[in-house]
Amino acid sequence: MDFPRIIVNYKAYETGIVERGLKLAFAIQRLGKAYIGIAPQLVDTSLIARQVNIPVFAQHCDPLDKDKATGWILPRSLARVGVYGVLLNHSERPLALGRIKDTIGLTRKYGLKTLVCADTPRQARDIAKLSPDAIAVEPPELIGTKTSVSEAEPEIVVKAVKNVHEINPDIKVFVGAGIHTSKDVAMALKLGAYGVLLASGVMLAEDVEKEIGEFVKGVEEGLK
Repeated sequence: MDFPRIIVNYKAYETGIVERGLKLAFAIQRLGKAYIGIAPQLVDTSLIARQVNIPVFAQHCDPLDKDKATGWILPRSLARVGVYGVLLNHSERPLALGRIKDTIGLTRKYGLKTLVCADTPRQARDIAKLSPDAIAVEPPELIGTKTSVSEAEPEIVVKAVKNVHEINPDIKVFVGAGIHTSKDVAMALKLGAYGVLLASGVMLAEDVEKEIGEFVKGVEEGLK
């Protein structure tokens, strides 16, 4: 599978729990035109990853690779159930740089992709030195709002891309926070981002299938 341009983070929304989360995954598989991946709640990751043919990311994992690991989430277990990658260091689950480094090393051993979140372009530069596959810059103050980072603070997108690619031009740069429309997505890509990380724009949508179509439209416009 190609690295998706959009990743929908289910967070812990009721609209993403168990059967509802699986139904959403099937809708994205049907309508997403291979542009969209998902990050379900951890308890549902195995259920969903085994039944869909789109990139499924775990919302977190730990840098452990041993049998005695009660309560920890192991990369090798995620790989065996068909998970595509892992989401690390989200503002709701922050990690120290050392823990991020160790986790990236172990996930790579098992063929998992890594998308690491950063609060600022400056933090994105530090994370780029750890060589993840992708970095998502999300200003915390815009998360959960309807104010898009690509519209309200486009300089953040430009600076994030510059900072990351100065360290490693192969790292894909995502942006997130407040992404709600096709215009938001298109603008992010035109500013240099590879893709977007979003949540409430899908998880709280009144017409989910319509919103998926809008985000696909945004990718196609941004790639022109």
